[in-house]
Amino acid sequence: MRKFGGQLSWGICRQDVRNALSDGDIAIFFSFRKCSDNESEYRFCGVATVERMVNQADIWKKED
Repeated sequence: MRKFGGQLSWGICRQDVRNALSDGDIAIFFSFRKCSDNESEYRFCGVATVERMVNQADIWKKED
């Protein structure tokens, strides 16, 4: 957001996690890669503070 001057918007797929967030919470994002049957790798991708929660249907509406 700081680099490109736009809004940051990341979807959180798991409803239980998404519903637990509130304005002002900090969200931490990780990526996952399965390397083999016995090994997986997680990598830190980013961190953000939740400014405001947005209803999924509202994402597609134009702001006045």
